[in-house]
Amino acid sequence: MKRRILRKPYWKILTGNEAVARAAAVLTDAGDRLSSVVRVEEAIGLIPALRKALEEGRPAALHIVYDHASDLSPFLALGLPVLISGSSQEAADLGAIALIAARAASTPLLHAYDRRWVGEELAKSDVLSEEELKHLDQITPRGGKEAFSDRLAALFQRFEALTGRALRLCRFTGPADAARVCVTAGAEAENLRDEKTALVSLKLVRPLPARAFLEALPSTTRELMTSELLRADVLSALHEGIVGGWSWFVNLPPLLALPPLASGDGPADVWKAVLRARDPEALAEMEAAVRGWLEDLGPRSSSYYQAHTMAEASGGSIHLRIAPHPIGERRPLSSSDLQITWEGTILTVSPAGQTPRSIDLDAIGRETGLGKRVGPVITACLSASIDAEKQLGLARERAEEIVREAVEDRWGDFSEDIVAAHRRAMDRTRQALADAETVIPLRPLERKAALGGEAARPSQARADLRTRYLGFSLRTPLIACVPAEASESERRAVAESPAGAVFFGPVSEEDLDREAWRTFETLHQGVRGPNQKTRPPLERYAELLKEWKEAVEVPVIAGIAASTEKNWLALAFALEQAGADALEIVLRSREEGGPADPLRVISLVAAAVRVPVAVRITPELAPLTERLEDAAGAGAKALVLFHPPNAFLKHPDTLEERRENLLAGPEVFRLALPKLARISSVTPPLDLGAAGPVSATGDLLRALLAGSHAVYIASDPDTASRLETSLKDWMGAKGFAYLPLSDGEVRRSVVE
Repeated sequence: MKRRILRKPYWKILTGNEAVARAAAVLTDAGDRLSSVVRVEEAIGLIPALRKALEEGRPAALHIVYDHASDLSPFLALGLPVLISGSSQEAADLGAIALIAARAASTPLLHAYDRRWVGEELAKSDVLSEEELKHLDQITPRGGKEAFSDRLAALFQRFEALTGRALRLCRFTGPADAARVCVTAGAEAENLRDEKTALVSLKLVRPLPARAFLEALPSTTRELMTSELLRADVLSALHEGIVGGWSWFVNLPPLLALPPLASGDGPADVWKAVLRARDPEALAEMEAAVRGWLEDLGPRSSSYYQAHTMAEASGGSIHLRIAPHPIGERRPLSSSDLQITWEGTILTVSPAGQTPRSIDLDAIGRETGLGKRVGPVITACLSASIDAEKQLGLARERAEEIVREAVEDRWGDFSEDIVAAHRRAMDRTRQALADAETVIPLRPLERKAALGGEAARPSQARADLRTRYLGFSLRTPLIACVPAEASESERRAVAESPAGAVFFGPVSEEDLDREAWRTFETLHQGVRGPNQKTRPPLERYAELLKEWKEAVEVPVIAGIAASTEKNWLALAFALEQAGADALEIVLRSREEGGPADPLRVISLVAAAVRVPVAVRITPELAPLTERLEDAAGAGAKALVLFHPPNAFLKHPDTLEERRENLLAGPEVFRLALPKLARISSVTPPLDLGAAGPVSATGDLLRALLAGSHAVYIASDPDTASRLETSLKDWMGAKGFAYLPLSDGEVRRSVVE
């Protein structure tokens, strides 16, 4: 029986980057670049120094932060040992073990981890003290002829004896009789789990410990799935086992490609919160509030914490999990036990299994004197939305007392008025949550009241036109299709119109070619010096987009269309940097110069940018609408459709389904209505948009009744105002208080 050394845990609330940097600072000199935390871009420049260190046998542990696992490919060719962490706690552990192992083997090695899921992850971590780190370094034997994997396994055993945390070269999870096994590393995990699928998570990626890896696989394995990064090493291990005769495999099993990282359902004992913000400054304050809440309660609670922050151009989100056991790796975040969403001034709290409730941040700020600060409100929402005794191991009164004492400690030396405002805001938030009107789906108002009289119809002024599209809360479903070039007065008119968003473009390769030719002709005519007419085309479009961003306060969606992958990415990067809140990929058929593999284009663009991505398709690409799960898996957030009619539609007058000859209509978007109606009835994972531009009220109503979340309209402000007025009149006449969906229900997007 192993004897475990008793030690007092040294709890710290750290991000993965902070945990690794701390270990590196204790064990190395501050000036050692080969034993520091660097991004992939910086690490590329250190490759010559790594080669030299390998030739000289000089120990070093370079900690590489990557965005995509494929970024590590240049480093795998160096022949160095490579460790990969999958969580902040693992980064804290392997960040220390990496240099100790490098010293023991007299070799440089690489320790890599994902920037978002590990580097920026905030967690309650048990880190070794300086004395413990140095002691572990001293007791680790150096020299000898052992293989690196054997040396690392022995170091893992000494680490477990000291901390009680088990680290394995290859860790198997899942059913013992699994037919399919996913071989993953780092943040790749848990997205393909089912009753017959298991996972083998690798900590040592290279050299892959072949015997340990094959011994981890159950004898029922019939096929393996892995990423391109690990494919060659997995094949090599399988060959080695078969040739050596110590593997139960007789022939190579099928080796399938691992799909892009996705999210599935997490374990039932994990508590998560999702906070989304449109304002980056508010997001930073929300993140600080979560961190403060963890630092206040974490050391006093037996639970473990893990928080992910994902900042985007349109806002961001924070995912928080609490579990009764150490969280060794990232888990899927698609299903939340608690969701706190902030859209505009409305904060909606949605505990799992309970009805969502909304509160008004501005009202709380005015009543308590806190202004626009949201930190105390977030803290109160977190404290009020969990079971302190069950999830924190603390009495509710004790948890509230800790939070109040923390407010006093932080702000008491500055001003008692600030402390009082914070406490008023927290108390007011709890009361507002208790009194908040529940957010529930409502059916259309019945024609007759329960006692036989006609139900009161909502007035036009009370008709709620708010909708959600691409993650944004839009004041109306009207998206104005604006020209790239417009005068200041035209932009001001659109800004004052009731449009809920603006569509800019699409910018295509053909447009850039034409602009480049005009620039050449202008220069050929003798123009000297750069001006508006001689600027590079892509730069000029970026400037035009910036002008629209400055003119309007609603989200700006930029359309792009290209034929080569390079140009797709060039357009996406340029318009995102110019300030686009979302991108819309305008796909065309191959005959029109479109991509051979539309899903690959969607995946490339969605992975390259941080803003949400919509996809607009032409009738020739209609089969893509039959693969909604593939489109969503590739990264699409919305589908904007065209398609010939082939179904019945609801008529705006009678709300009854009937067949109409839509091909005779003047608007192109009518071709998409039947397809929209069919898709919306199966609740896809994508928002739906009806392309246009639309100018007729009947077309707008048909699009909404078909299930569209947003409808593209002409940019003329008069058209937008007319459509808004007509829509409100129609809703009042039909008894709708909120925008209708195709299934006959009324969606209530936010509470008044």
